[in-house]
Parts: sequence; structure tokens; C-alpha cells
Amino acid sequence: MIVAAAIRINKAVISMAAPCRHHDILRQIAGLYDPEDRPHWTYECETQGFITDKGEFLNRRDAFQHTIDCGQGQPRRRKGAANYQGEELYSEDLW
Repeated sequence: MIVAAAIRINKAVISMAAPCRHHDILRQIAGLYDPEDRPHWTYECETQGFITDKGEFLNRRDAFQHTIDCGQGQPRRRKGAANYQGEELYSEDLW
């Protein structure tokens, strides 16, 4: 079961419990640095994904399939401008 949004930067995984979203995590990371000194990877070299109830990091595509396989349900699809319908999971699909 997916329990949290997460971002992997190199080998480090940073997560925040639901209902936080990936942008919430990025803001927390960015807030640690002076705007002039933010590391290049803050927004460009990360992998966005999710944490399972077993503590495993899954990227968006693997997390999408995991929600179906574990019985968490078919991810809901968004409407409006952000109506992405692909096979990558977004926190908006869950909470």
C-alpha cells in the first residue's frame, strides 16, 4: 500500500506522510538553503515516487502498478487542466 509521497536524490529518500505532495517535499528541501546557494539537484536530479507500507521506494510508474496489485484500488483520474491519464501515479490520484 502506498503511504507517502517521496523524492529520491542520489541514494537519499525524503518523504512526507499523506496528504503531502511532491511539491511540499521540494519546498522543504529548498527551504534548507539560501536561495543563492541552492544545489543544482534540488529540482533537476531527483526521482519522484512513493513509499510503501513496507518502507520501499517506488518510482511513479512502479507505484501506479503497485496500487492495483496490492488492492489499494485503481488510481483515480484527475479532471481539468491536469487530466493526465498515463500509467504514472500522482499523489492527486490517491489523496
